[in-house]
Order: sequence, then structure tokens, then C-alpha cells
Amino acid sequence: MKTGFTDEAKYCLSATAERDGMQLIAVVLGASTSDVRFASAKGMLDYGFANYSVVTPEAPFLQPIKVQKGVSNAARLRADSCSVLIEKSEKGEIEPKITVAESIAAPVREGDEVGFIGYYLNGKEVARATVTLAENIESVSYLSVLSEILKNLLFK
Repeated sequence: MKTGFTDEAKYCLSATAERDGMQLIAVVLGASTSDVRFASAKGMLDYGFANYSVVTPEAPFLQPIKVQKGVSNAARLRADSCSVLIEKSEKGEIEPKITVAESIAAPVREGDEVGFIGYYLNGKEVARATVTLAENIESVSYLSVLSEILKNLLFK
């Protein structure tokens, strides 16, 4: 990415590399020679790629949330995706735990936050993804109730 030299800071380097979907950055400050700075950055990047990996846990199925006083009694949910940096030596599976409100009151808008999914590895939270509404639900009104009654009477 960027190299530099000053009498005070010596040989410096910020370097980046990507492998298997994981991007790392190495920063070297105060190296005695240009060769040392490049070797140090290469060593740090190699260490990172050898010892760590990025995992994208699969989001669990999300039950629709109950909507009170809405034209629909439930709303679909969606979860943000997330990635987790883990040591390759870590054993165990990443387990999701869903924390979502039991119900919400209309009106609600797509994108409103209603909870989160915590991802745990060996009992420790390693990532968190936001759970949001996937649709708009309007409040029930006199006209919406009347419209529903008429539909049921006319189209049965």
C-alpha cells in the first residue's frame, strides 16, 4: 500500500493482502532497512493467514413477529449477515441465539430493528447481527376493516 522513510521513523510500510476472502493489513514502523520492513510485513501477513480464518455463519430461520393493531397480524423478518474472525485452532461450532421482541405495534416500517442474533463460539459471543422487519405493516383503521369485510362478503 504505502512505503516511507524518515530519519526519525526509519523504514515504514503499510501492506495489505487478501486470501480466501480474508483481507489483512500489516504495518511496520521503524525498520532498520528496506528489506527488513518488507520481510516483517510478509511475516505478519503469513502468520495471519496461517492462524486465522473468516467464517460467515448461516443465519437461522426467523419466525415472523406478531403485529398488534395492524392490517396484518405478522411481519416477516430478516437478519444482517456478518463475518467472524476465528483462530484456526478454535474447536467447536458457531451457535446462533435469537433475541427478538415478542410482538410490535403497527404501524411498522421495513428496516425497523426488532432484535439481534448473537453468534457464540464455546460460550463466548463472537458476532452480532441486527434483525429487522422485511415489510411495512400499516395500522388497522375503520376503512381497512370495512374493506376486509366487503372482500369477504363479495368474494366468498
